[in-house]
Amino acid sequence: MADTKTTALTANTDPQVADLLVIVDDPGGSPVTQKITLTNFYKSINGLTEDTAPDGSADFVATYDASATAAKKVAFGAGTYTPTLTNTTNVAASTAFECQYMRVGNVVTVSGEVDIDATATGNAVLNMSLPIASNLTAATQVGGVAFAALIQQGFAILADTSANNALFRGNLSDAANRSYWFSFTYQIL
Repeated sequence: MADTKTTALTANTDPQVADLLVIVDDPGGSPVTQKITLTNFYKSINGLTEDTAPDGSADFVATYDASATAAKKVAFGAGTYTPTLTNTTNVAASTAFECQYMRVGNVVTVSGEVDIDATATGNAVLNMSLPIASNLTAATQVGGVAFAALIQQGFAILADTSANNALFRGNLSDAANRSYWFSFTYQIL
């Protein structure tokens, strides 16, 4: 067995924590072939330094897809951003506040507060930038709601496919400046 290639060895489809892996310690310096148990291997992964500032677009976690019998990497991250707002229809002014977002794979969830000062009662539309860019092609690729609790009115949030942003669309009962708390989810395409 000492002269058998690794690729010719029998596959272990039910590894146990006491099983051994072969590693090469210090491959860039004085390489030494050593053994490590699965338990100690997992401990070394858990001992990795925490990423305290993930940027949401370049951080990954390894996963195993049993249906495809393959390891994959999945993007993840979280952070804050202050969105750019565009007063589209019947909005005299708007104020963006710092919002938070979380990414898992190709899905991003955003939440926060936005102030909207309507020009008049009736239909109003506000456009909000996304924290991670997406090439949106259908209104349903963004979904969420915004709500002003004091007067019980809100906005549906959907995709603006022409600007690749979130579109707040509502029918307002007053023209006052109101604070709306919102949450929406979208796909990175």
